[in-house]
Amino acid sequence: MPIRRNVAVVLFALVVASPLLAKEKTRVFNGTTDQVFDAALRAAQKNWRVTFSDRQTWNFTFSTGTSLATWGMEVGGTLKEIEPGKIAVSVSSQKKAQVFAWGAGDRIATKFFDELERQLNESHSATGALPSLTKEQEQPSHHAPTERETSIPVADTSRAAAQTKPEYSSVIMRSTPEGAEITVDGKYVGSTASTVLMAPGEHAISIEKTGFKPWRRTLTVSPGGSVTVEAALEKP
Repeated sequence: MPIRRNVAVVLFALVVASPLLAKEKTRVFNGTTDQVFDAALRAAQKNWRVTFSDRQTWNFTFSTGTSLATWGMEVGGTLKEIEPGKIAVSVSSQKKAQVFAWGAGDRIATKFFDELERQLNESHSATGALPSLTKEQEQPSHHAPTERETSIPVADTSRAAAQTKPEYSSVIMRSTPEGAEITVDGKYVGSTASTVLMAPGEHAISIEKTGFKPWRRTLTVSPGGSVTVEAALEKP
């Protein structure tokens, strides 16, 4: 009985302490903030699902899938320009609910960074200017991402636009079938189904999925409204 009780206490302590064990990993890439942010979203969407993104603060989150060892993880990321042309990308993971998945956060971060580098290399291959990275760092995590929607202010990302953020409209993007890539004004913002914050005005919407015809529309957004976009994708 004492042995069972001790084991139970240890397991409980591990569950309670698991958020505190999350590490923030940072890697520096060459490129503009827009270039690195676009590559980060595509890298996250490549293997997981983007759940939140904000181009004003350069923050994003993505959710991993479940397995026999884990119920998945929520991973939060942020970008910071440390000098012109050098962008630091930091990610930290939060376990949804598991005990026996030690090291999963490090593996996800490494896989994400490698895919981000690949995405940047592809985007720079036409000009021959390939991005490089510097030393990877680890820091204690001070936050745990919990967002479940994609929330992306599009178009004007200036400080003045941030001050008028309450006027932005909420646009729910859905498609049949789901899992299609969403592009707004030429910027990749995630996949369906997602909720996107848009500044007032006209926006070019593109929803595409492999094996289906691209769905493209021009959407006029009014201040402070809420709109649902339903895209019925057709076979070629």
